[in-house]
Amino acid sequence: MPRFKPVAILPTLCTLGNTFCGFLAIAKIADALLRPALFEHNVLWASWMILLAMLFDALDGRIARLTKQSSDFGAQLDSLTDLITFGVAPAFLVKVVYEYTLTSAGVPYRQKFVLLLCALYVICAALRLARFTLETDEDDQSHERFCGLPTPAAAGVVASSAFLLFENESPLAGMSSETRLALVRAYLWMLPLLGGMMISRVEYVHLVSRWFRGRRPFLHLVVILVILFLAATYHETLFFLCFAGYAVAGPLLALAERMAGRRIFAPHAAEARAGGDEPGAEALVALGSNLGDREAHIRFALGQLRRLRGTEVVAVSELVETEPVGGPAQRPFLNGVALLDTALPPEELLRELLKIEARRGRDRSIKNGPRVLDLDLILHGRTICETRDLTLPHPRYRERGFVLEPAAAVAPDMVDPVTGKTIRELLIEQRAR
Repeated sequence: MPRFKPVAILPTLCTLGNTFCGFLAIAKIADALLRPALFEHNVLWASWMILLAMLFDALDGRIARLTKQSSDFGAQLDSLTDLITFGVAPAFLVKVVYEYTLTSAGVPYRQKFVLLLCALYVICAALRLARFTLETDEDDQSHERFCGLPTPAAAGVVASSAFLLFENESPLAGMSSETRLALVRAYLWMLPLLGGMMISRVEYVHLVSRWFRGRRPFLHLVVILVILFLAATYHETLFFLCFAGYAVAGPLLALAERMAGRRIFAPHAAEARAGGDEPGAEALVALGSNLGDREAHIRFALGQLRRLRGTEVVAVSELVETEPVGGPAQRPFLNGVALLDTALPPEELLRELLKIEARRGRDRSIKNGPRVLDLDLILHGRTICETRDLTLPHPRYRERGFVLEPAAAVAPDMVDPVTGKTIRELLIEQRAR
């Protein structure tokens, strides 16, 4: 008979603690329906269980990475657990609160429509978790940023809203019945909004990694202690402000970056290297795609590059359409170039580029064939090397206008270490041929 493979005990126990909290939350919500006299009490208990589950969720993956015990088993178990705790439980909570409040007030509502909106939230959570499992490696740099609102944060908005609605010390405790009905209606419509944010490609910073990893100034510790004190004293308000603020911050920051044409509040590579001895270097990466939604594939690659340890995407050129060079007949490419400031050595950066291609489904079975994503390391500082896997500078980029033109747009004064000429000078020569 087949035997179970060994499992990492401590990370698995943390994940199962998350599962247990999720089940308790659902049980307490059911108790709220069965015992109307304790409705608010049980709803608040369910909300606390969802928040407690976040602690277990933050610990399991971190412990697994620190102890080098990450596994496919752990990743799958974590996703299943998160779907229960941060998908099903919050949707069930909103459904029960909405229907109980409107029924108690004698206000009619469409039960099937309520069920549909709650189910939509659960579906979006499932899609978000499946995408995360497929696109994320079990290393620290893959957990620096999230693509789409994380499911724990979405559940946190739902749970913290319950504190505002039902805590006796909430600033909304003395609201009129009309105001309560309006807020409960907004509570329901919050679900599809959160669902859409979960499956979006908007980037969110991993706050646990940003605030608790590595050495920080003493003032950093003071700020964390002040926030914890305020949370303990005014949890019914502060929890909602924190979770809702985090949910809104992603789209607002993305809009600001689009308007500014650059990254805002992105940790510079030098900051990521603070306290270490890793030298930084400018690197040029060519971006290309000629299958499917080409622009979406390149946006995915840029998002992955921004997650790399000690790496900042300094600038990205405009994307231009070019005809393929060599290979079978195929669709035109969409090409661009990204300028990086990175602490990664060339070989490690190349490995990361290959991983990003693989995550997007790059097929290498046909030489010079169509590519869902093509990432080439063109230059890495003044590095000159030729190994079995890597040649720097890229051996053919000086003859390729579709590389030189976008490269000149983002790094015109970057010097080719072989010829001693700038990218601008190489482009002028290439155009004169």
